Amino acid sequence: MKKNLIIAGASGNLGIESVKFFLEKDYDAYYLISRRKIEIAGSFNKNIKQIIADDLTNENEVKKSFEQITFESSSNYFLFSTVGGYYGGKEAKDIPYEEWLKMLNVNLNSAFLFSKYFIQNVKDTKGGSICFTGALSGFTPQRNITAYGTSKNALHYLVETLALESKKYSISVNAAAPYVIDSKESREWIEDETQLISPQNIVGIVHIIFENYKIINGNIFKLGGTIK
Repeated sequence: MKKNLIIAGASGNLGIESVKFFLEKDYDAYYLISRRKIEIAGSFNKNIKQIIADDLTNENEVKKSFEQITFESSSNYFLFSTVGGYYGGKEAKDIPYEEWLKMLNVNLNSAFLFSKYFIQNVKDTKGGSICFTGALSGFTPQRNITAYGTSKNALHYLVETLALESKKYSISVNAAAPYVIDSKESREWIEDETQLISPQNIVGIVHIIFENYKIINGNIFKLGGTIK
């Protein structure tokens, strides 16, 4: 039985680390959805297709991206979405409405679109799994990140609901919810670097989820960090 992996947001920091990690695993085909083509280091005898989509919050672009993926009834499919964004530093009364909408689009609406077209296409196959990138901040209210926290909280609800709806298709849905992902940008502002979660650790959890997709469903995995 063939295993196919889809990585959404493959050109971002977490996306690139995901590609590096999963290319070492035993998938038969890789579909990398991103805004730009990425250079893949090393020599891999792999079936890799890069799909360029400028706006993954646009339904037509997401739909067209999935049309470039080959779905076979005898295969399994796995989707890891690294798509997400952060906005903070202002009280709700001072947040520009366009920034509020941007957070909902990039963190929630993109996930809805991915799940919609993934489930539509995978429901008649051998099944598979979706893993989204949630956030520890989506569990606990905090000052000055209202738009971000709300969008992640809604994403968690979406994951749990999709898990209930998709179980009958042998599709599981989960999310990895780190506090602060370790990156150059994060290290410029965070005071306590022990709060950082490495991309490699996040992807390692996703791999475990996919390897056990038949029994892991509807979970939001809290990864490190302590919200103060």
